[in-house]
Amino acid sequence: MHLTSTHRVLVLAVAAVAGAYFLTAPAPADVAQRAADPAISRTDVARSTHIVKYGAYVSIFGLVTASGGTLQSNGVVRLERQLHGQSEQSTFSKRALTSAPPRWTFRPSRTGTYQLYFLGKTGVITASTSDYVRIAVRRNLNDRWRSTDRTYYGKVLPNYRGRPVYIQRSTCTSPSSGSCSWSAYKTVTTNTYGNWAVRLPNPASRTHFRGYVPPSNGYGGALSNRIVTLY
Repeated sequence: MHLTSTHRVLVLAVAAVAGAYFLTAPAPADVAQRAADPAISRTDVARSTHIVKYGAYVSIFGLVTASGGTLQSNGVVRLERQLHGQSEQSTFSKRALTSAPPRWTFRPSRTGTYQLYFLGKTGVITASTSDYVRIAVRRNLNDRWRSTDRTYYGKVLPNYRGRPVYIQRSTCTSPSSGSCSWSAYKTVTTNTYGNWAVRLPNPASRTHFRGYVPPSNGYGGALSNRIVTLY
């Protein structure tokens, strides 16, 4: 006689953002849509979406626990993803469970959603599905500063040829604070390879400059990695 045990799936996503790591769990979904509702340990709903710059690494951890909270160390899990512009999910990876929870570390190429499936075993272990975790990818300006001729330059990735980079300026005291007010200084256009450059002035008073590209094609809007201060 086989006893069917109910298992729960919990997906944890850790995204590197500005040198910090955020640990969150997804929100619960309709129980009718799955065989078992996932165990939830949510700390902040807003962090169900992780935002990273193009080229940054992201880690996704998968946990499968039984109803009593026991970690499941056998069976198979499948990580599915659906990238921006795709109409359906596709298998990103499939792994056998061990005593150590599976971990996927990669650099996402586009914004997408990820979902973990515990395949279960007919008549023995109930299959289960986690909720979605969304990872949003911003473009990267890859900006640099050359002081010898006051040139602010970079290369926007990915796929940003012949498009605008907006150079902004500010005279506020703390340019990295969210309350700082910025205004338009100049707009430059990237070349075939996504390269951009602008020569900055020699202002009479302390002035800060940064670059910005707006959201497009599934990528979030992005600011430059540095702020150039001249005076």
